[in-house]
Amino acid sequence: MMRQIIIIMIISFLKPIFSQAQDRLVMKNESILAEATADSLISKDEKKKAALIYITLIDKRTFSSFKTLLKACEFLLEIGEDKSAYRAMQILVNDLKYSNDEYVFSKKVFQTKALNKKWKEAFDKIKENKSIYFDDELFVQLNEVYKQDQKIRQQRYKYAQSKNQSAEDLKNINDRISVNDSLNLKIIENILNTQGWPSHAKVWEAGSAIFLVLQHAPLEKQMRYQSTLKSAAENGEISMQAYSMFEDRLNLRIGKTQKYGTQLIEDTVNKKVYLLPVSDIDSLDMFRAKVGLNPISDYVKNFGIKWSKDDYLKNLETVKELLIKRSKEE
Repeated sequence: MMRQIIIIMIISFLKPIFSQAQDRLVMKNESILAEATADSLISKDEKKKAALIYITLIDKRTFSSFKTLLKACEFLLEIGEDKSAYRAMQILVNDLKYSNDEYVFSKKVFQTKALNKKWKEAFDKIKENKSIYFDDELFVQLNEVYKQDQKIRQQRYKYAQSKNQSAEDLKNINDRISVNDSLNLKIIENILNTQGWPSHAKVWEAGSAIFLVLQHAPLEKQMRYQSTLKSAAENGEISMQAYSMFEDRLNLRIGKTQKYGTQLIEDTVNKKVYLLPVSDIDSLDMFRAKVGLNPISDYVKNFGIKWSKDDYLKNLETVKELLIKRSKEE
């Protein structure tokens, strides 16, 4: 009963899209909470209740991003809610100019609709969007940036796990990373300065390369493009979770505390991992929920930490010492 009340409360807060930026942000946060509730219900096999939330989001057009809408479309088709799924697809192709035909045609749930007249029209619209909006050259360029960014970091990770390490070899890898990051940053800056953040219709998932490069860019560049990243998150081009991670990292770099608790630090001596200082420990889970992050206790469990507020407070001095040590090494 309580779960139903919570769902009704979340849905009741969903209002038509407002014109002002602050209202849009509030709306997005409410949508993220509703979407997280739907995901939780699906994991518990309560699909009808999850469908109710997704259908409400679609009818009120209060989804947080095209990814949510696409996921809702697939889910509703899978459980036989064809009409609502089709409404979601109409918003995707007509309003959001969705153009990733390769993804859609790779999914069995959409393949089953290939001979349906109205669905075929929607699929044809995706192809049309691709011919109009998709930038193949930019897509290839961003894909290459992404591959180079990840390739060299994977090499460093593998080397760090090996037993035959030397300080000189590690320095060589880090130097190569620095050179590669600098080259990638120039590419990303040119894109952002000349055309802004490219939409998903233009580059599909390759836009994530921009986020990755800015994640480990020099502080000056992160501060310069913070508002660009925030706008991309608000417009659904990157997730609010990703932007929250960026904001936390940036705040810590300039000597502030983090808001969402996404950043941790390892003591290389005792091999313990600690949560870096947060601005409001009592409101932390509320902040996390608003952007679609799981509770802090679940998050830190992935790093071998059993969450305890008392332990967090007790370890703050140790964490501050580790931060000072890290800043001297950078």
